[in-house]
Amino acid sequence: MNSNKIIYDSINGLSFEQNIMFALACINRLKHLPQVFINSETYGIEYLNGIIPKDKIENILNEIINKIYYNQIKINEIDADMEILEKLLLDDDIESGIEKQLFFCYVVIVIHILEYIKENKKEYIELCSDNMIEIVDYIKCKEYETKNNLEDYYILDEKMEKYLEQFCADEVKKEIEIIKIIKSGNKEMLNEYIKNNEIEYNV
Repeated sequence: MNSNKIIYDSINGLSFEQNIMFALACINRLKHLPQVFINSETYGIEYLNGIIPKDKIENILNEIINKIYYNQIKINEIDADMEILEKLLLDDDIESGIEKQLFFCYVVIVIHILEYIKENKKEYIELCSDNMIEIVDYIKCKEYETKNNLEDYYILDEKMEKYLEQFCADEVKKEIEIIKIIKSGNKEMLNEYIKNNEIEYNV
């Protein structure tokens, strides 16, 4: 994602542990999104419920995230964790609604964190940021459609593009600020910033 090059450049200055902190900051700003999908009445969640009980989905996600946070991930268990997460990824042939798209991006970010821990390739941290931008884009696109009484999958016009660009640019600024705080080593400030800059879907 070329528009996100400033994030890629900033990530270059982070250590292995700091990259994980950045990726966890991403996922922690999205805490309520799994519930948006789980509580939806879409076909996707009903389909997934036949694979993993929907009342277990959030627990599975939180258990893996907590293992990452508390540095309890074992390299020889990562593939098994990723296999579980991949079961949660619905393709568009099954469900294409926004709740599914947001949930998909959320799970993909967790997968990328595990891939980074396993392979130590910073491209996986870059992909975490890409998915954050994509989430903002999905949410603001839906918000624009709702405010203007447009149908889903409305073709982008110039006004809509400008509307989306401002929010995506703002997200990049927030991620840059998170990287600066991580470099400062102030964990209390980082937690406060994450708390005050959660990404919400309320359409």
